[in-house]
Amino acid sequence: MTTLLPAYLLVGDDELKQDKAKERIESYIDEAAKTFDYNFFDAELGIESAEVLAALNAFPIMGDRRLIFIAHGEKLDKELSEALVEYLKSPLESSILALQATKLAKNTRLYKAFSKIDPKAIVVSESKKRWELPDYAKKIAQGYNKQLDSDAARELVSRLGESTLLIDSELKKLSQMFPDQSTISLQMIEEQVSRVADVKPWDISDAMSQRNLPKVLMLLKQMPNQSLLGLLSFCTARVRELLVAKVLFERGQAHLLASELGMQAWQVKNHMKWQSNFSELELRHALSAAADCELALKSSGDKQTAFILWLSELCAK
Repeated sequence: MTTLLPAYLLVGDDELKQDKAKERIESYIDEAAKTFDYNFFDAELGIESAEVLAALNAFPIMGDRRLIFIAHGEKLDKELSEALVEYLKSPLESSILALQATKLAKNTRLYKAFSKIDPKAIVVSESKKRWELPDYAKKIAQGYNKQLDSDAARELVSRLGESTLLIDSELKKLSQMFPDQSTISLQMIEEQVSRVADVKPWDISDAMSQRNLPKVLMLLKQMPNQSLLGLLSFCTARVRELLVAKVLFERGQAHLLASELGMQAWQVKNHMKWQSNFSELELRHALSAAADCELALKSSGDKQTAFILWLSELCAK
């Protein structure tokens, strides 16, 4: 935002980007002037149209601009939304209207009203796909003058889920805890970051692919209601994928893996590294043993023990 506009629409569901955009907007008002020249409204709590319009049309008291910030803009009632559309046809140059919304369709009158101000009035902050978050976390870490290795980044996302604000907060905390360390390691993540996100099946299969049995067992303990048959199916599919990866690697055709499996490249970006953890014989034996494990899981015996034994044999080095 190089040129200061009379209105901005901050739209998107990336919490961190939304927060940073809000901070930039707020920085346009001197700290000392915020008591008089900053009005904050939350549409989720209900807002009176007259109160917002009065704030928009008031002149600044201590500075050159007033800031009127409206959070949860997707919750605006029709009366206020239409009032803002009318206001934006001729906004007061001494006021800055900032509307923050998780979603606002481009074909709405309000969205169009902001876009007519200037294309730069629309600040989009779309969230990252989950597979993009580890690389995004690395960039966040760089902002704190730290390097985040790939395994640590994946573990951080696994533990925290998709909240970019939470990822940023934990990386900031770690950078302050270890000021003399240039790299935030996997060990730091495992020791200092608590898991708040639910364990997903791919967390188990990823740990299995690393032959990290202690981690597999720890994750398994945190998902007591998960179907063991479902997990076995998920893990068996991973074993097949690694077997294909190994065969292609030995043929010098590693680049064909995604197309051979009918998957996206990002879904298999670690498979070539993981396949090197196993011999072809080990992977084929795991597939054979999975059939016996499946029978055990369908019987009335100790299902968890049968599944853990299969995982233990696969992960044992």
